[in-house]
Amino acid sequence: MEQHETTENNTTMFGSKISTKNRKQRLVIALAVLIVTVAVVIAAVAFLTNGFNSDTAQSVEQIDSEVAIVEITSDGLKPAAIRVKAGQQVKFINQDSSQHRIMADPDSLEGFDSESQLSTGDSYTYVFDTPGTYYYYDNAAPESLTGSVEVKQ
Repeated sequence: MEQHETTENNTTMFGSKISTKNRKQRLVIALAVLIVTVAVVIAAVAFLTNGFNSDTAQSVEQIDSEVAIVEITSDGLKPAAIRVKAGQQVKFINQDSSQHRIMADPDSLEGFDSESQLSTGDSYTYVFDTPGTYYYYDNAAPESLTGSVEVKQ
């Protein structure tokens, strides 16, 4: 049978005494564990939401020259994330021994496509007229060779 007695400072349940002080300590510990768990979940969601975005781990390079240059190399796009002014040209130059085809994320910028493989030394130039952030990639390695162009007014 269940035994349950209550006194001012102690509760007996199943033959063990739990003081009011111990219950408060356990409640504080449980609350602390809950807060830490929620913080970890929030941090994980933030990482998963932003962690796979190609330009979050990289700094965005402001380019003020008339023509911004992005080099395609065996080590990646340099710089991978740039900021330009509306109406500015961006020239993508293949400095790699492999061929590359630069394309935009279809949801980001329609019509941005070098349309053919760029051999070593070949380039593709595009004028970014509309403010916004546009994502592009190399058709041969869309997961690893990615970049972004942020266009400001």
